[in-house]
Formats: sequence, C-alpha cells, structure tokens
Amino acid sequence: MSKSKEFDVSLKTLVDGHIAEWVAFLAARAGLPPGPARPIDTDLSASLHADRLIRVDAPKPFALHLEFQSSSELGLPARMLCYNVLAERANKVPVLSVLILVRPGAAASDQTGVWEVSAGDGPPHLTFRYAVVRVWQEAMDTFLNAGPGLAPLAVLTDEAAGNLEAAFRRFDQRLKQPDVPANVAEAVSGLTLALSGMRYDE
Repeated sequence: MSKSKEFDVSLKTLVDGHIAEWVAFLAARAGLPPGPARPIDTDLSASLHADRLIRVDAPKPFALHLEFQSSSELGLPARMLCYNVLAERANKVPVLSVLILVRPGAAASDQTGVWEVSAGDGPPHLTFRYAVVRVWQEAMDTFLNAGPGLAPLAVLTDEAAGNLEAAFRRFDQRLKQPDVPANVAEAVSGLTLALSGMRYDE
C-alpha cells in the first residue's frame, strides 16, 4: 500500500470509528447544531467517490461531506462542488463540504473556501462555499479536546512539531483519561503512528 493510501485509510478509519465526535467538531465550527449521525453512501457516480458523507439528523437535517488531502492539488474545489451537488440530490438534504488539509504540503492556491465561476470578464454567476480545516495551523488542544477520534490530528500541528516529544506526552495523557476505553486508546495510538509519517521521519 502506498503512503498516501495508508494515510487516507487511517483518516477514514478515525471518522468511521468516531462519527459523533467528528460531527460535533465540524458542526460547531460551521455554527450548525449536532444531532444523531450515520454514514451514507459515498458513491456518487461511476467516476466520483467522496471520502466520507455523514447524515446529521439535527432539527433541520443536513449532511457533512469530508475530503481529506495530504498532497497539493489544484482544481479540487471544482470537484468538491460536483460531490456536493450530487450528494444533495441523492440524499435530499443540504450538504456542507469540508476540506481537511492534513499537512502544509497539501495546500494549493485555489483552496480558499470559496470557488467562483465567471463567464468572460463578468461577475461570478456561480459561487460555491466550503469549509477548510488546515490542521497544522490549529492548536493542539483544538483536537485533543474534541475527543480521541480527532486527537491524532493534534500531533500534526505546527505546535506539536515545535516540541514533538512533549506533544506525544500530551497525546498519551489524553488517551489515559477516563472517557477513553483501553481498546480505543490502543487503536487510536496505532493510527496516530501511521498518520505521523505525513510530517515526520521514522
């Protein structure tokens, strides 16, 4: 398995095992209420497959569309728009798309959170807004406090990179808290080691 594929699988495994934590974290950032959540089909067409789609049965139901990116790629916002429209059509609820950039090398110049299309020199006739989480720019506590399902992202932050040994001690202490069962701590620790390869050498 390639490194990029390994990272992708690890991130999706974190979401699948901790959907409620991811929904609470991302919904709060978007100013949306959380609610009971469940995964929905990510196959949107013969050629389009979203990373993760989650239906949130809040008072006004919506869906979260998650795209993880570990390498720089121009044109991704246009593809995310396709995902968004097809997901909304298939599930009959509004869809919030979230781009999660997991390391500095994943950033591209067109990943601003807004993608506009104009005909010629005229004003934009289409505007697509999406959320962007730049993991390295966040504080460690942002992810540590969000629950074990997001805690591995804490060691990918610039704050952690400044003192990696201390960062891993904080991460280890988080997994020893009473709200984290031993089997969850073990699984999350393994995924964290895999994800750490995105920023650090062996």
